[in-house]
Amino acid sequence: MKPKVYLLTIVAILFSLCAFPQAGRATTGLPNSAAFGYGARINMWGEDVSAALELASNMGLDWLAIDVDWARHWPSLDQPADFSRLDYVLQIARQKQISVLLSLTHAPAWALTTSGPEPNFTNALLQSILDVYSDVIKAVELFPGINTTSRWGTTADPQAYLTMLQTVRHGCDTNGRALYLVTTVEPLLPGTTDGSQDDRIFLEGLYNLGGTAYLPIIGVRYPELKGAPMSDQSEQYPITLRHYELIRELMLQHQHANGMIWITGFSWPISGTTDPADPLTLPVTPTQQAQWVNQAFQLLRAQLFIGTAFYSALNATDTTQTIQALYRPGGSIHPASVVISQFADGSVNSTSWVVPQSQSGGIHTPETVVTQLAPTKFLHFEGKPRK
Repeated sequence: MKPKVYLLTIVAILFSLCAFPQAGRATTGLPNSAAFGYGARINMWGEDVSAALELASNMGLDWLAIDVDWARHWPSLDQPADFSRLDYVLQIARQKQISVLLSLTHAPAWALTTSGPEPNFTNALLQSILDVYSDVIKAVELFPGINTTSRWGTTADPQAYLTMLQTVRHGCDTNGRALYLVTTVEPLLPGTTDGSQDDRIFLEGLYNLGGTAYLPIIGVRYPELKGAPMSDQSEQYPITLRHYELIRELMLQHQHANGMIWITGFSWPISGTTDPADPLTLPVTPTQQAQWVNQAFQLLRAQLFIGTAFYSALNATDTTQTIQALYRPGGSIHPASVVISQFADGSVNSTSWVVPQSQSGGIHTPETVVTQLAPTKFLHFEGKPRK
């Protein structure tokens, strides 16, 4: 099928019938805001989604980050696309007046080229979502970790990414969307040999290609941290929270002082060697983990060039992966929830917080989502897309 026909297919399938935007809460953390923004990532496929969203609201979070696994929602043009879970989360974010960072990830094979995700298909998908939710989606990450093969879908390529960035920026401008595009890199773990590029080398490539005008916000999403929040990067601690200092140094070298950094995903270390002199290098108790988060947010908000920071795990992936989740299966919350709520001027002041009775009973299947939110049925399709 020709690319133009593909594009028309996407637009036709993703067209949504209606939307009723409401005024959102002030978008802290953006380049035009002096206030620091507090956020967390929610896993729409994880545990206790509705309860976690209620916790986010009560914590006073300014932002939610949502990973949209394109291939999972729409694996093939021979299958119906189903974005009902995304619709659910976005509707609740709208109701709670929480701004959203949409993170588009994992392009399906039909939208992937030898140089990466196809820019026009990507733009068509994004514009269709924004047709319904431009009032709540204030920023977008296009394949966060674009310097890595696993995130980009093929060998990292600054020119291919810049072409996509320009295409999507043009699409947003044409539609009059005041939306920020966040270029997010991921520090590489030692020994990575899969065609990924060091995040600073990748950014250097974007600068050398003249991409500065398209980089209002550079995101840093950490795969795994080592050490305490104030630890220096070293052989023992190969990726530390202060890695953002190296990114900022590169930005200044390229006269990009007006650019901002967002920390779009981070959490405390879960492996490594304990240091009796500083238990926060590997915090093992919930109290120590809460202290780690406290120090991390103090450090991050003190940097005037950092606009927003997103804690990595609002809810658990499943019942076996709960160590870093703020809302845990069974209804308890991590003490770090209280810490973040205090920073964000929220109302969660004790780990005894429970979901209000009317908000209990999270979502577990797409059918439940559609039953709860039947009016819009955003991107939920009964038939197959037209070829």
